[in-house]
This record gives sequence, structure tokens and C-alpha cells, in this order.
Amino acid sequence: MNTLMTLLQKRSRFFYFFCIVFGLVSSLWNIGLLGTINATLTGDEIPFAILPVWQLFVLLLVLSLVTSKLFQNFMVKLSNDLSYDFGISIIEKLRFAAYEDYEAMGKERVYTALQDAQMVSSIPRTMIESFNSIIIVVSCMGYLYYASWIGGLMLTLVFILIVLFYVVRNKKIEKDFNIVRDMQNSYFRYINDLILGFKEIKMNSKRNDSLYQDYINANRIKTKDLLIENQNKYVNNNLVGTYSFYVVIGVSLFALPMFFELEIQQVSAYIITLLYVLGPLGGLINLIPVYTNVKIAVERLEEFDDKLNSLSTIKVRHGDLSEINDEFESIVFENVTYEYYSKKDQRTFQLGPINLEIKRGELMFIIGGNGSGKSTFVKLLTGIYKPTSGVIYINGVPVSANNYPYYRNQISAIFTDNYLFSENYDNIDFQNSSVSLKQYIDTMQLAEALRIDRERNVIENGLSKGQQKRLAMIYALMENRQVCVFDEWAAEQDPVFRRYFYEVIIKDLQRDGKTVIIITHDDEFYHHTDRLIKLDYGKIISNKVINKPELEPKI
Repeated sequence: MNTLMTLLQKRSRFFYFFCIVFGLVSSLWNIGLLGTINATLTGDEIPFAILPVWQLFVLLLVLSLVTSKLFQNFMVKLSNDLSYDFGISIIEKLRFAAYEDYEAMGKERVYTALQDAQMVSSIPRTMIESFNSIIIVVSCMGYLYYASWIGGLMLTLVFILIVLFYVVRNKKIEKDFNIVRDMQNSYFRYINDLILGFKEIKMNSKRNDSLYQDYINANRIKTKDLLIENQNKYVNNNLVGTYSFYVVIGVSLFALPMFFELEIQQVSAYIITLLYVLGPLGGLINLIPVYTNVKIAVERLEEFDDKLNSLSTIKVRHGDLSEINDEFESIVFENVTYEYYSKKDQRTFQLGPINLEIKRGELMFIIGGNGSGKSTFVKLLTGIYKPTSGVIYINGVPVSANNYPYYRNQISAIFTDNYLFSENYDNIDFQNSSVSLKQYIDTMQLAEALRIDRERNVIENGLSKGQQKRLAMIYALMENRQVCVFDEWAAEQDPVFRRYFYEVIIKDLQRDGKTVIIITHDDEFYHHTDRLIKLDYGKIISNKVINKPELEPKI
């Protein structure tokens, strides 16, 4: 049985026990209430009663109220605990999934799974409501045929009062749930960052942990607690509505006969019956679509969770993050291939075999036409994809499943579809902007465009596409990693800044000892590189060393 279902089963053991105890205790109070009512109507004595009948009625009413409140509060907590556990377990596993597996699943399936987790949280309440409703409806349905129209009039009056009560009370609760809605919006914003920025998350373990611990998990815990509090308020409202019928019965039995010449039998039996049958009958009808949705949600979650559990990367998690070597020396591709099926071309595409060495401090341009394999090569180089065959070495050490997270942490990458996060998951201190940050902003010529939200400690990214790429470059430079990979970074820059990128920025990176790999189509700047590698149909067809002047020292 998969993790989600095991979790439900573990909780269900206590859930079933609690339901049995509640059923027995609640039945005792309800039978006692009905007994006092019937005894008052018939004039019979109540066996073993040591209190006057009205005092016994009040006592049983209070006991029943307390029991119901405890049970329903338990159901609120259980439902929200299940929703939290199921939802966070999906995200906990998803963040360690390999990028290829994430691509195969698709973000739509992830969103669906999260919605299914919300639906599964209704299982405990659905079960107990169904159980109670069936018993009450079967017991009381026959008696409704003998109902009186006087009882209907009284019921209408009670209903109007309850509606007025709900309207007044709901205004305050509505404000609280607006807070929950805002938090829900933030939650899906963080999820959007995880989904759309998955490559960038995989490239930085600190960012990965920050997104999960400080934002997603913290948001879910706070939302869960607030939902419990607010839904308990709804429980109180529902209890007032339900027990107002008991108040009407008490008034009918004990107060009205003292002031009016009314036959209490004319109203009490009908009210009592409606008290037990109206809610459960409507509840059973409303639960029919819930049964279907829950069944579909469980099946989807089983399938999705089985898929996640089958992934080897889920077990590896961050793997071994210990450093292989203090300084980067080289990355070597030895007979590396990667195969995938192209739905567009209806054929299997193979990159490689590739034999290539990337040395420390080297500037390398990767060129080639569309479909030549450049993007696939970049994903292999950055560790987002794993080879179908062959071995990648870093500093002479083979890159394995266990040290892939370390390998990715050595590389700063800006992909062609780079994503800028809505929050500062890298925990950069923008409140006290460092000298280096100011220098990077000036280098990227963004001093007039960037705005720092000091309350949230983030840089606002409402920028043009070209400016967004420059902001991404600032983040990459602040990572201060020894290998930089830029996939078509200059494609969205204006001609002046594009030239500035090739002639100034990347040369400064080289002077700082960085190893830079650039995927580009800008043939007018090919002479600036140390090595020009051309790909075609997944093969390296040219590996040309460019003789260029030595770099001048950085001033």
C-alpha cells in the first residue's frame, strides 16, 4: 500500500475507535433526551431518576452538546491534518524528483494531485455523516407520515431565526476566511515557483530547502491552524442551529403549557422527528457527488504516489553534498549519450556519444542549428538530465546518483526559458545591499529599473524579457560558482548590450577564474571564445580551438 493510503490507515485506527466511543456515548445522551420527552408527554416516571425531569433534561442536553462539540472539533482537526499530510507529502517527494520524471508527469498532473489531496481530507467526515444519517433516516422516516401542520409552522419560525443568526455571525467568519484565501493565493504562488522554476530549484540545494521549509511548509502549517480555528467557529454556529430545536422543544414542554391552553402532543412529536431526520436526509443527498469525487481522488492519488515512490531520486534526496574537491578543475564527458522519444518528429533522438573535456577557466561556445541537440547537451552538462550511457566526471570523480546534487551545486545556469522566483529563496540580504550587489546591478545597467521591496526582502521582477535575463545574471553572479552556463542568454538583449555581454561581461568572468559555457547563435562574436564546438543531429561535428589574444589583467 502506498504512503498516502498507509497514512490514512494509521489515522483510521484511532478514527474508528473514536467513532465507536462517540456513537455509544452520543446514543446514550440522545436516548435519555428522548426518554425525558416521552415521559413528560405520557406522564410516566423515569426509572432510576434522582433529579426532577426538567433538570434531567437540561443535564442530558448539556452532555450531548459537549460530546457533539468534542467530536466535531476532532473531525475538523482530522480532516485538516489529512489535507496537510497528503499535500505536503506530495511536495516533499516532488522536489527530489529527477527533471526527466517531472517532465513526464507534467505540471497539470501535479496540480490535480494536490487538489485530490484536498478532496481525500473529506473521507472521515463523509463516513461518519453517512453512518449517522442512515440510522436516523431509517428510524424516523415512517413517523413523518403522521406529521402535523402546526409543527410545520413552528419549524418555519425556527428556520427564520436560524437564518438571521447565520447572516449576522457569518460576517465575522467571512473576514477570517479572506485571510485564508490570501494565504492560499501565496501557497499557489510558491507552488508555481516550484513547478516553473524546477530546473533552478534543482541547481541549488539551499534554495530548494528554503522554498520548502520557509515558504511552502510554513504556509501550510499556518493555513491548517487558521482553518481549524475558523471551522470550529462554524461548528459553534451549526451547534447553535441544531440545538435551537432542542430549546424549542424545552419551551414547548415546560413553558407553553404554563401560559397557554395548548396540547403539547400536537407540536412536540413532529418537532422531535424533524430534528432527527431533516438534516440527515438532506446530508445523504448532498453526499452523493462527494462519494464519487472521493473515489476518483483516491484512485488518482494511489497512481500518482506509486509513480513518485518508484523514482530512485526520491530515496537519494540531496544525496552526498560533501565537496569532492575545493577548486573546480574539469568536467569530462566520456562516451556520454542521451536518448528520448520526440513526439513532434515521431522518432527517437540520440545525443552523442560525446567525448569532451571542459577545463578550468575556459570559455566555450556551443553552436548548432535548431534540433541539433544544444538544449539537451545543456541539461546533461548542468546535471538536469542523466546520461542514458557513458560517464560524466567532475575533477576526475564519476558523477553518480548520490553526488548529482553536489555536481549541480557547482554550476550557475541561466536556461533559455529561465524563471525568476516571486520570493527570495536564496535568502540574499537585500536590506543591507552589499558592494558586490551594487556592482552587479551597475554592470547589468539596471540601477534605474530595479526596485527592492524591503518589507519582503525581494527584488521586484516586473521587467522586460531582456531585463529579466539581466536580473537572472545578477542572481547567478551572486551564487559565485566556478562554472557558468548561459543558454541563449543574449538572444533577448539589444545589439549594444549584446556586444557588451560578449566583450566585457564574459571576459570579466574569465578574469575572475570562472569557467563559462555559452550556447549561442551570435556568429559575429565567435572570435571571442577559446573553443568553438558545433553540434549537428546530436553529434559534435567540430571542436575548434580559437587563437585569441590573452586577457588583460582585471583592473
